[in-house]
Order: sequence, then structure tokens, then C-alpha cells
Amino acid sequence: MSIQFYRCIGFLSALFVAAPAAAVTITEGVDYVDGANPNVGTVDVGITTISGTISGDCTGAIAPFACTTGADPRDTFTFDLAVGAEIVGIEVDLVSGVSGPAGFTLELGVDDGGGAAVFSNLLPGVYALVPLDPLVSAITLEIAGYDADAGGPFSVDWTATVEAIAVNVPTPLPLSLLACAAGLTMFRRRANRAEPETRVD
Repeated sequence: MSIQFYRCIGFLSALFVAAPAAAVTITEGVDYVDGANPNVGTVDVGITTISGTISGDCTGAIAPFACTTGADPRDTFTFDLAVGAEIVGIEVDLVSGVSGPAGFTLELGVDDGGGAAVFSNLLPGVYALVPLDPLVSAITLEIAGYDADAGGPFSVDWTATVEAIAVNVPTPLPLSLLACAAGLTMFRRRANRAEPETRVD
């Protein structure tokens, strides 16, 4: 068989096993006021870490006191996914630099556009979030103060680790591969014609 034949076989095999290159674009929400984040922008699939600080005040007439006011009580980020990218997990670390009134808790949310999963009244800790539908075009992450048993200022240094992978998606065939497939079909037809005819008397 010709070298071209084996090349065609290789090209067509790769078509069904290779995952397309993909990327994630990370954008700060309008309420992110911590300055430039080194990993905001377009990143490759894999593991990416972003970080920031939320701070504000827990206020109210009686407990629980809402921790939703102040300089920066909430941070949001949007992850825009290229075709072929999927976010499989988001881990948020809320244990560094924590200060606040007694009973201070936080809120985490992840919204994939088709529905939001919001977790409230969380104590400082490390939390793993899984998007409801990872195969979407955009996912929003929210980190915010929630409430406390007393009034006063709060602050949390947070870190979010996002893991994105490339998945196989249907892609249009290049003309070279279409020609290759047509050539293999013609080769098969010629081979069939060349087979000897068996006669049974």
C-alpha cells in the first residue's frame, strides 16, 4: 500500500481521538476592586488560581447582622469557555486573613446561566463547587459576606482554584481530510473489483 494510504489512516484516526485546543477567559466583575489579578484574561485549559479580598461591615438592628455593606463585600468573576472547554471543578479557600464579628459567615455561588447554586451561612473553610452544567459558554463565581451574630467590620483573603479540561467536540472536516476519505473509499472499491470470483459448480 502507498504511503499516502497510511497517512490518510493516521489523519482520520487522529480526528476521532484528539481533543481540540481550548481556553478560558476570566473576567473580573464590576465589584472586584482589589487591583490587577495576575491570572485574569485568557488562560489555557488546566489549573488556574485567582485570588482577592472581600471586606465590609455587618450591620443591622438585631441579629443576624447582614454582612453586605462596606468597601468591597462581594467579588464576582466570569469564566467564558471556548468551544471544547469544560470546567470540572472550582475550589475556594476562605481560611486566610479572616476577621469579623462573632458568628461571621460567608456566601458562595456558582451560576452557569441555566441555574445558580448558592451556598449561604458558610463558616471560613475550603469548599469545592461543581457547576450544575459544565458544558456551557460561561460560568460566574461569587464570593461574599453573609451574616454575623454581632455588628462590625469583616475581611477575608480568598483564593479560587479552577480546573478546566478540553473535551472532544464535533469539528468540520478540512478539505484535505475529506479528500483523504474519498480516496480511501475509491481504494476499497478497486480492491473489491480485484477480488477473484469464486464459482461453485
